[in-house]
Amino acid sequence: MEKGIIEAVQFISLAKDDLPFPEAQNSGPKVFSKANCGLLNKPYVPKIMVILPEFHITQRIPDPAAETEINRKLIEAGFPVVDPAMFATKENEVAFINAAKNPMAAISMGKEFGADIVIYGEAFSQRTGTQGKQVTCRARVEVKAVRTDDSTIVAAHGLEAGALDNAEFVAAKSALRSAGELVVDYLLEQFCSKDLEFEKPKGKKK
Repeated sequence: MEKGIIEAVQFISLAKDDLPFPEAQNSGPKVFSKANCGLLNKPYVPKIMVILPEFHITQRIPDPAAETEINRKLIEAGFPVVDPAMFATKENEVAFINAAKNPMAAISMGKEFGADIVIYGEAFSQRTGTQGKQVTCRARVEVKAVRTDDSTIVAAHGLEAGALDNAEFVAAKSALRSAGELVVDYLLEQFCSKDLEFEKPKGKKK
């Protein structure tokens, strides 16, 4: 068996220039902008609000990682994004969490702040074990993107990711951030591939 492996490697090495190897694929995340997103070239670009509480088992995670990643990529693509922290200061944290689970409450909150699309759902992480001296965590992010004008669901998905770090909370936030990136890439693909149209609300400045 060893002799056969050595001979096979030698054969491949000598014939590598004639073998039909597949082209290298770019596995990096897709970048969205006006160049590849029709919605960003429409007369009116919809404003988006993200309502996504995050938990590590039974603990609330401060400074949400998945929500931050989703907001970052939406902003970098060119979408105007409403800061959900505005609601937390105006109302309270419990109402914010309830809105993430209640479609009508989420839409109502989005309308209140002038959002055309509300992305709502929940994100959670869990410790899964250790790898050497580091802690491993898995996270899942589940969201729906809904139009506030007619309550139509534009996209919905749930994705997972893992991470490890010396600190459990850091590993959890890293896993949430990675899962958030997967979800927002999917959402952007849906937003940009569909022929969506939004009208500027009356009395709204450009």
